[in-house]
Amino acid sequence: MDENLLSLSDHLELVTVVGHSLLSNAILSYLNLNYPDKVYFMKRICFFSVLLLTLLAVGCNNNVPLKGKVYFNDDHSPLTTGIVIFDNGTQSGRANIESDGSFIVGFEENQNGIPAGTWRLAIGGAVKRLPCPENEDIDTKNDVYPWPCEQLIDSKYESVDTSDLSITVDKNTKTFEIGVDRPSQK
Repeated sequence: MDENLLSLSDHLELVTVVGHSLLSNAILSYLNLNYPDKVYFMKRICFFSVLLLTLLAVGCNNNVPLKGKVYFNDDHSPLTTGIVIFDNGTQSGRANIESDGSFIVGFEENQNGIPAGTWRLAIGGAVKRLPCPENEDIDTKNDVYPWPCEQLIDSKYESVDTSDLSITVDKNTKTFEIGVDRPSQK
């Protein structure tokens, strides 16, 4: 590889530090394009590229801010733990259920809402940790617990394929509630 050529990382650093105006001059000298009409043309391309990227970055978040609450159908008390999972077939969102049953929807760590459309729902991690029997061998050093847990909701809610829960989100949707059943007694 020719040591006189700039690497891609060098170009990206140049874009960040210098800005679009100086970058266009650097590109022109790098490409040996010294004609005034080409200078003007390259400056325009750089300017509109930066403008387009800025507009795309600002305008891409068409997410609908969404809040909700999960409650038990039998007594309307809140589900106090777990995660609500949103899936539309191509994207997945999630929301941590708070101690009052409320949640705010988002992707990954952001709670920035979800795009409009129909979403299938599931609820995971809705368990209550039971006290560990005293004679159990627990590896607390590696955070491995064979901890007994009590399932708080019916197991059908653990998958979007079996839960029968869904929501259609549009720009007017702000809040919604999810009613769940407790596990059936065997």
